[in-house]
Amino acid sequence: MQIVPYNTQAYDLLHNGAICFSEIHQNGIRVDSKHLKSEYKRLKKEVKKLSGKIETFAEAKLWKGKYKDNFSLNSDDQLSDILFNELQYESKKFTDSGNPSVDKEALKALKSSFTDYLLRYRFYFKLQNTYIKGLIEETCNGFIHPFINLHTARTFRSSANSPNVQNMPIRDPEAGEIIRKAFIPREGMMLMGADYGGVEVKAAALYHRDPTMLHYLRNLESSDMHSDFACLLFMLSDLDTNNKGENRLRKATKNSFTFPQFYGDYYKNNALGIWEWLNFSGDRIKKTEGPEIRGGITIGEYLINKGIKTFDQYVEHVKKIEHNMWNKRFPVYARWKEQHYKSYLKKGYVTILSGFVCQGSMKKNDVINYPIQGLAFHCLLWSCIRIHKLLKKYKMKTKLIFQVHDELVADVHPKEEKTYSELLKQVMIEDLKRHWKFIDIPLEIEAKRSAVDGNWFEMEKAFTYIN
Repeated sequence: MQIVPYNTQAYDLLHNGAICFSEIHQNGIRVDSKHLKSEYKRLKKEVKKLSGKIETFAEAKLWKGKYKDNFSLNSDDQLSDILFNELQYESKKFTDSGNPSVDKEALKALKSSFTDYLLRYRFYFKLQNTYIKGLIEETCNGFIHPFINLHTARTFRSSANSPNVQNMPIRDPEAGEIIRKAFIPREGMMLMGADYGGVEVKAAALYHRDPTMLHYLRNLESSDMHSDFACLLFMLSDLDTNNKGENRLRKATKNSFTFPQFYGDYYKNNALGIWEWLNFSGDRIKKTEGPEIRGGITIGEYLINKGIKTFDQYVEHVKKIEHNMWNKRFPVYARWKEQHYKSYLKKGYVTILSGFVCQGSMKKNDVINYPIQGLAFHCLLWSCIRIHKLLKKYKMKTKLIFQVHDELVADVHPKEEKTYSELLKQVMIEDLKRHWKFIDIPLEIEAKRSAVDGNWFEMEKAFTYIN
């Protein structure tokens, strides 16, 4: 499969993007080397301690006895063999090839002390030996200079290496704190991150034009898709996101149902993800489990009262919500996916609104997702190029230092904060919509900033701008 520009505007986007990213690479990111070395030593001790504990389990003794000198706590193939062939554990999740999965979600679902310890060991081992070690090795004079590439990702997103700052485990609370605290601004400056809110959902809507989805996107202050689906998934009449427990239900819905469904996932995996978000254990719901909702009742007890008592029953419930999503809520979106794929089978390619062609052998989900993910990233890339040029034109001290997912991160001089904030709003929303007139729905940016001489972890809301 390859993606190529079919007009000069698209070619210019790549050409100017490569130049922009090379200059951002030269800017570099300041890191707290003392913090990184301290965490590396601490995690090394934790890994050794957990390894010793794991080897006292009967499962580990069986594992070690079978594989002898080849025994490795980091081998997925060995673990799968021991759990599902030797010990006959029942898997709730499978890989694309039909084999039992041993990813984090699948292992947590087993609710075994052995796998819980093993997950903790693997988490610390990878954090120490992949992420923190990688940052330490790439640090030079207190800075890292990651390469940001435009030629490696299949969807024409960017990628990063030396080190891969786009693959840091920042969404896990513990890992996120350790890693983000290592990223610090230049002395006397602050970090500011600007993130396109829900940009891939909006990019998808520019293709399928589903009226229900467009209504959600054009009425962000009065409608909330994730809350609506949370009400269906948990059989609630409404959702109060100011309630801590109910806000968690919305997050579980967003991360384990709504977005995964858009990317082609299916109901059983969604149910498993929600099960994990709610901290349910085993195959049966307990009244004491899950976040507390209004009325002082847990969501576990609430679901039991509604007749959902087991994981299998909940899977069937999620299956019905999946049917509702595509047959009642977003039928135009569903039809577009089928028609889009049929067009690819006939022509052998699909186009991206930003001026590119995706051609060659692709799976169905790839055919649907690549144009969406490509366009979403191109919005960020176009904005990045323009912001970088304007910072140089006005000879500002503020510098773009890296891009990760849908976020641009900069070292911002305190005296330039207001000017830079207005620049973000103007370029990422107003200028982009004038450049690509097919963007006829509101765009949103969410900006956060650190204190002067703060760090990437201790960021607070700076502003939200929608237009």
